[in-house]
Amino acid sequence: MKSKKLLFLLITIVILLVTACSNKSTIDKVEIDKEALENLNKEGMPIVNEPITLKFMTGKSPVTAHDYNEVTVWKEYAKLSNINIEWELVQSDGLEEKRNLALASGSLPDVFYTSHMPPADLLKYGEQGVFVSLNDLITEYMPNLTSLFEKYPETKKGITFPDGNIYSLPTIHDPDFLEVNLGMSHWIREDWLGQLGMDLPKTTDEYYEYLKAVKETDLNGNGIADEIPFGAHSPAGIKDVLKGAFVHRFLLQCP
Repeated sequence: MKSKKLLFLLITIVILLVTACSNKSTIDKVEIDKEALENLNKEGMPIVNEPITLKFMTGKSPVTAHDYNEVTVWKEYAKLSNINIEWELVQSDGLEEKRNLALASGSLPDVFYTSHMPPADLLKYGEQGVFVSLNDLITEYMPNLTSLFEKYPETKKGITFPDGNIYSLPTIHDPDFLEVNLGMSHWIREDWLGQLGMDLPKTTDEYYEYLKAVKETDLNGNGIADEIPFGAHSPAGIKDVLKGAFVHRFLLQCP
């Protein structure tokens, strides 16, 4: 099942990041923990033979659960994987300050998860050796993500920094998981399509022609070509509607 593949991917992310941050009072360049990798099973469950506990600094939306250890999916992941998570949930309005304090002090979690780390910081601390380069680890330990990179090379390109390294992993959404699409609906006026003699656009080229025709045609009959062909509540909304057409639906920078 696709959900099992996603589970394996997400839990493997945890293992690969276990030594990505130094817990010393000052930030030192890190090395891969060989003992941790020996505890890792490349295939199947559990992900690790001996149970481990990892500390996650996690951005928390006000509408999510207050205790992730009581969330059913995470409880099941822990049972299947032998990985327990110590959640440090940080509200979104204080996340940037908390994250920056951790980076500045060197008192770091094992994993930054949904912490909205700016790309500039990922590159800065990656080049310093604070974050581990994941390139080889992905190839060796993440067959699902490697396969995705081969099928959609733009995805790999999107998370690779100018120095050639990957310091964070994308969030993967199954296109059949319709719940992720509920936050943004794309509407096209059927009456305008009829006035223009067009069918519902199915490609980006057809959509462009529709938008162009709306812009140049006096559809409301006021004598002025003032129709607005495309809009949203914000620039981010405009991007979210269109990004799936350019494969970006598979990529959300994380952490």
